[in-house]
Amino acid sequence: MALNRTARRVATIALALATTTGLGTAVAASSQAATISPIATTHTATATTAISAYDFSTRIVNEGGQAEIDSCKGGLTKMTSVTNYVGKGYYPIHNECGGAPILDLAEGSTVHIDGLGGFVVVEILDVMRGDDASLIKNLAGDILLQTCHNSGNGMRVVALQAA
Repeated sequence: MALNRTARRVATIALALATTTGLGTAVAASSQAATISPIATTHTATATTAISAYDFSTRIVNEGGQAEIDSCKGGLTKMTSVTNYVGKGYYPIHNECGGAPILDLAEGSTVHIDGLGGFVVVEILDVMRGDDASLIKNLAGDILLQTCHNSGNGMRVVALQAA
């Protein structure tokens, strides 16, 4: 546990130095990160080395629409209609069914999806009820994860790039 806190502190210091001085390589780390990986901190972040530990690991349990998501089987649902709309895989999960860690991801966080492999978070978008659905169309990355905020008034969409 102390190693995790130290890793986060080092990452935060490196990020602050790179941001304020323009020197060095920024190391992205979320408050949940367990290890430090050299990762770019822009919206086009990519992993530069093999990922040895992930901030969030999950699996795909089904494919379909709202009924399949609501079945709450403890993994992602490939939502075909939204996948077709955005032109990339769209994988929602209720936060109470295993998706809560999505709310803690930050740019540079790492994600593993069984059967798809490792990914790096490259962009995050929080949307509220009533927002235009086209907002998610221009997100970067190869696939999108989605879960609702605890308030129930909005959702977080996380763009992932293959590592």
